[in-house]
Amino acid sequence: MIRGVIFDLDGTLTRPVLDFIAIRQEIGFPLGPPHLLARIETLCGVEQERAWAILCRHEERACQIAELNEGGAALFAYLEQERMPRAVVTRNASANARRTLERLGLRCDPVIGRDSGLPVKPSPEPVLHICRHWALKPAEVLMVGDYQDDVFAGRAAGAKCAYLQNGKPAAPDLPADYCISRLDELIEILSASGGGMPCSRRKKK
Repeated sequence: MIRGVIFDLDGTLTRPVLDFIAIRQEIGFPLGPPHLLARIETLCGVEQERAWAILCRHEERACQIAELNEGGAALFAYLEQERMPRAVVTRNASANARRTLERLGLRCDPVIGRDSGLPVKPSPEPVLHICRHWALKPAEVLMVGDYQDDVFAGRAAGAKCAYLQNGKPAAPDLPADYCISRLDELIEILSASGGGMPCSRRKKK
């Protein structure tokens, strides 16, 4: 039985806003791995401060223009009705994430950002931290995201995982339990506590 839901923020709860290509270009990073945060951590002194400032500026702007993703209003109405706890795990700064949620009228607790003192996704630690906070087993929790690291984090923690496609079909080897095209598709999955259509059976668009 799924008793709690953890969401990624940008591209999952909100429509994709952050332009990571533009952020990398402004900082002066090439495209490709490692992840943006890992690259910033390799910098020192003034260069690192400048990179963090650029990223935070983009995140603050994203907060101001964020829009709820398709199906989000219906899903959160259902979660409120069922009194199902929900949380957010994001690589954004925690304060920006909270401001975004407040602006959209979404109640989530806890909100775990990159500055929360836990390893970032794909580490399972944020998911496990939330499970402990809720006093739930990982198997009773659903992790929802639009990026492979969301799924990897949830899977490593032992949670169920739903991949939000956003027009990008899941890779064949992505270990997601469900693939969805919009957030309100989760209502049926949650109502059935795992009875939704598995990722491997969903037709790619």
